[in-house]
Amino acid sequence: MKEQGAPIEMQKAAEYERPMTGRIETLLHNAERSGVRAAMVVAKRDANDPDGNYRVVLQHGSDVRMHPASTIKVAIALYLAEAKLVELTSQQLTDEQAVDWHDFRDEDFVPGGGIFDQPDAPRSASYMRLIQDMLCDSRSGNMAAKLLVGRAGTEAFNEFWANKGAETIRLNAKGDWYEIERASAADLMKVLEEIPKLDNEQVSQQVASYIHLFMLCGSGSIGTVSGALERTSRMQLLTKTGKLPPDDEDPYHSRHDIGILDSSDGTSYAYVMMTQAPTLSGLIAAQEMIDGVGALLAHEAGLQTPSRTRRLLAVTALRTSGVMKRFKS
Repeated sequence: MKEQGAPIEMQKAAEYERPMTGRIETLLHNAERSGVRAAMVVAKRDANDPDGNYRVVLQHGSDVRMHPASTIKVAIALYLAEAKLVELTSQQLTDEQAVDWHDFRDEDFVPGGGIFDQPDAPRSASYMRLIQDMLCDSRSGNMAAKLLVGRAGTEAFNEFWANKGAETIRLNAKGDWYEIERASAADLMKVLEEIPKLDNEQVSQQVASYIHLFMLCGSGSIGTVSGALERTSRMQLLTKTGKLPPDDEDPYHSRHDIGILDSSDGTSYAYVMMTQAPTLSGLIAAQEMIDGVGALLAHEAGLQTPSRTRRLLAVTALRTSGVMKRFKS
């Protein structure tokens, strides 16, 4: 009779005792065995850290460059808050005629899920409404991003992030649109590290507050437990996802997830997960990895997990312990 090892419940208990980084590494390796190309950075900021800086606790393929998809929109919003809209008054930021595009032709519009991506959408909006439409994961407006980048300027945007050491965070002007250059997980982490600095007096405070508000409506990996987070006022999750289908230039299914999870004791976790999968089965494996890492981070942050998340953690424990592999064989 084939040796089955320790009972499943004992293996699960032992798995929970493993360091979080070890379990994440196992999830990464499992995804890569399915053909997934993955890049990840996880960082932690302790409540009693005098400098308030994030410390990297895990990185994997952090210099690998991938198309960042909609995660680049966080960098656009932060640039606007720190460099472009600082001098505007509250009235100017909320003026619904501030940005006008009545002269756009039909071919100038960009399809997407945002309010302003629709054919019958208004042809003017405030900066705040455009930032909201661009950042909210349920919309992730492409037209809003185009309009905001048009007023920000790609050269100034690139210089801004290069000065912060994030040299792969770049946009290139292409006619009335722009191209997004491939970015690294390490540089996307530098983007996230700017979010806690939005309390700086040099930043447009209204834009800063809106960035926090609009990223709260994200639906990323920790969105698996977002229902619990919404009911837990002591914890806060800011998140943005990115998705791209395969095309001639990039024949991969892309799934990315970046965000910050602030726990009730003042500890903060920042994470960047970037994946590319050549097949649909690989895409499923990539999403399973992203969801598993999200559940582990929420658990590590001390979230009292609901039943749905406990099930996900249990499945994650089984995957990282090899039990599920044995069941399939």
